[in-house]
Order: sequence, then structure tokens, then C-alpha cells
Amino acid sequence: MSAKWQTMMKKVDGLIGTSNGNLFERAKLLVAIWNDGEFLAFHNGDVDKAEESLNSKLGDYGLTIFDVKAMLGEFPNKAEWESGKLREMLATSLEAEDSRRKENSRPRAERKSPVPRKEFEQVQKTLQATQARVESMGDENARLREENARLRAELAHANGRIDELERVLKMQAAAA
Repeated sequence: MSAKWQTMMKKVDGLIGTSNGNLFERAKLLVAIWNDGEFLAFHNGDVDKAEESLNSKLGDYGLTIFDVKAMLGEFPNKAEWESGKLREMLATSLEAEDSRRKENSRPRAERKSPVPRKEFEQVQKTLQATQARVESMGDENARLREENARLRAELAHANGRIDELERVLKMQAAAA
């Protein structure tokens, strides 16, 4: 029995090469496939491969799954898609998506009152503790680098001795 997303993918294949109204149906199906956890599992959790698979179903329009997903968010009616103004719809959708992202990433309002002394002192203590920890970790890092260099030298020496012992053993075996 095929998975739900596989059945929808067969419908998408049937809609390729038809009108913009059918692009609406194709987009809805592809977004549903994208949201299906089994589809990502089919691609071994590789989001890029999953995205590429769906993008190939939109190649005749030069759109991506994320383009049509944004367009469906802004234009949920099939009639709007049938108008044939896909380029304008895409531009509007991407602008709206960009504004939402900017709105969500705006910095929070700055504090208008002075910082309480206790809070300032707590931040100072945290800063000092963090600086001390960074310094300690730097020292530990330097010590480990020195130890690593020493161990590499010992390994090289041991490998040289092994090579020499193997050479002597081969000579003894050849003489015997």
C-alpha cells in the first residue's frame, strides 16, 4: 500500500503542464506532501533532497515549494491563481513573507529606566565569572595542545622503532 504522499505525488504528476488553476491544485498537494512527516522520512530526513524532489514538480513555472507555500498563504483562492498573474502574486507573497520575518526579528524596546544596582552587580559578577572561566579554559587548551604535541612526538618515535624492528625481523627471517 502506498503512502498518502505518494498518492498525492501521482496527482501532481497528472497536473504538470496544465493551466494556472491546476497549478493551484498542484501547489496545495505539494504543500500537503511537504507537511507529511513520512515524506521527509522517505528522504532519510534530508530536507534538501525532499525540497529538491518537490521543486522538480514546479520546474515548468520556475517556482519552489517555499514560493508556492507563501503564495497559498496570501492567495488561498483558486480564482486568483487562474487570473494568470503569477509573477505579481509571487512578488506580493514574498514581500509579505519578508515583512513578517522583519516584524518577528525586530529588537525589543530598550529599557527606559536606569538599571537597578543589584541587577548591575549581578551582571558584573556573571561577567567576571565568565571571564575567569574563559581564561581557565584557555590555559587548559594550551596545556592540552602541548600534551598533544608531546604525544605526537612519542607516537612518531614509536612508529620509527616499530619500522626498524620490522626491518631487522625481515633481515633475520631472510638470513634464516
